[in-house]
Formats: sequence, C-alpha cells, structure tokens
Amino acid sequence: MIQPQTLTEKYWGAQFTLTEADIELIYNLFLEKEKPLTIEQVARYVMINRVTEEKNEIERRLSGRILYQPAKSYQVGEESVFPALKFASGKVISLREGNNPQDGLFKVISVEINQKVREFAAELTNDHVLNQMSSDSWNPAAEADADSLVAQYGVEVSAKIATHLKKQSEF
Repeated sequence: MIQPQTLTEKYWGAQFTLTEADIELIYNLFLEKEKPLTIEQVARYVMINRVTEEKNEIERRLSGRILYQPAKSYQVGEESVFPALKFASGKVISLREGNNPQDGLFKVISVEINQKVREFAAELTNDHVLNQMSSDSWNPAAEADADSLVAQYGVEVSAKIATHLKKQSEF
C-alpha cells in the first residue's frame, strides 16, 4: 500500500526535526492563543499541520493530472503522477511491447521523471493495487486520523520539540 510520509513511523521517528516553518507556526500559535500551552498541545498542532500540508501537496500534484495505473493506455507526451514515487510526475517519452510469462502481453512505457528515464507497465490486464485508485477520489492523506497519529507518535514528537525549543532563548 502506498502511504503518505506523514502516516509513517519513520517520518515521526528518526526523520522528524523541526523546520523553520514549524518554528514560525509555533510562534503564531502562541500569539493566537495568548496563553501558555503544554508541549503536547504544541506537538499536536505541528503534527496536524504537517499532515494537512502533505494532503494539500498531494491534491496539488494530482490536480489535472493522470494517476499512473498499469491497466491504462498511454501515449507519448502524456504526463502522469506516480504515487509509489512520492507522487512524482513524469512524461511518457516512448512505448514498446512487453511480454512476461506470468502477465502476458502488455506495453512498456518509458517515462522521464526528474531527468531520469524509468520504465513502467501499461495495458497490463492482471490485478494490481494501483488499478484500484482514482485521481479524483484517492488521497490517503485525506483519511489521516490526527488523534491516532498523536496517540502513536506524539510522545516522541513532543520530546523532540521540547529539546529543540529549550535551545532557543525566545521560548
């Protein structure tokens, strides 16, 4: 299953660090609330903001673009978004025939993504998880449950935020 980064343990664990945008967000939170907040409240706010930003970014990347699906037909020049590649977009630059004893006949599309050429299956008739998605309705970040994320990772995120903020005299 393709999963947005903010829904993974890796993102909130080893990878998590506060950014300048997070610091600005925290400043604004204190100005808006005009009262002391617990580190857990701050962490929750940061986490919800990060999930919302990723959801919006995925929607932006999918907007008006074709979601890559192995069952679809593609033409040279078409652009698609590839969820398994962190929603990178690429342009089809060539087509060729493909054959696999397990999958039968299909097409292979060469796609330029970030100045690299990668190949993907097209017109593939067997079941594939990517064929069950729709660019109009599919955004797994939209289904993120903030409460469960905070319950799972909030303690670790709170500790990292507290450590970072202690180093800054204004906090």
